[in-house]
Amino acid sequence: MDFFGTCHSDTAKPAILQARHLSWYRTNMVRGLTFYPPDILSVMLKDGKLQMDEKGALTLPPEV
Repeated sequence: MDFFGTCHSDTAKPAILQARHLSWYRTNMVRGLTFYPPDILSVMLKDGKLQMDEKGALTLPPEV
């Protein structure tokens, strides 16, 4: 059984968790990306060091 949760403040509320979020987390865990905090992953995605796959999970770009 997997438990997932979030919290919110009066000014910020995250998206309602759905099954796809758990699927993305499991995929990111297999890819070793859950060791990085969300702010670092966001910067890596912005800088092109990460990409999103066809299902919306994070992935490393193919090596050239």
